[in-house]
Amino acid sequence: MTSLFGRKANKPNLQIGERAPALQVMNQDRAIVDLASAYQRGPVLIYFYLRAGTPVCTAHACRFRDGFDQLQESGVQIFGVSSDPAERLQAFKTRHQLPFDLLADTKGEIAAAFHVPSFFGFPARRAFLIRDGVISWKGRAADSPAIFDHLRERPTLGQ
Repeated sequence: MTSLFGRKANKPNLQIGERAPALQVMNQDRAIVDLASAYQRGPVLIYFYLRAGTPVCTAHACRFRDGFDQLQESGVQIFGVSSDPAERLQAFKTRHQLPFDLLADTKGEIAAAFHVPSFFGFPARRAFLIRDGVISWKGRAADSPAIFDHLRERPTLGQ
């Protein structure tokens, strides 16, 4: 169901302590990414953004790019998710030298699985940190400082 403003009526975002959706999704190279396998390899940060190339979304992606070394030290894998097709994501990744995968959610299936609201077909800016397949932190995608703080408080898996 959609409101007058195009907001898709979803359940509230997944909550801390809930299992993260284990989906198989397509990245910017049209390769299949198995999120369940990613969860088994270590912590995963999934962030949703409106559209590749917009000023605010570019700033968020570049913050994660610039903090990539710190995230890697904590073992975190990053996945950015938008409704853009793979070709647009590939161009965005290349242009901004993003060292992480971007996931093409052209049908809104990833956003729906995470209960992220959409506006006129674009997902709201949300982020989820997943440890052992369970949501351990959630917030807005713009809250990258909070994500880094959370990792400093709980730097290793299983704490």
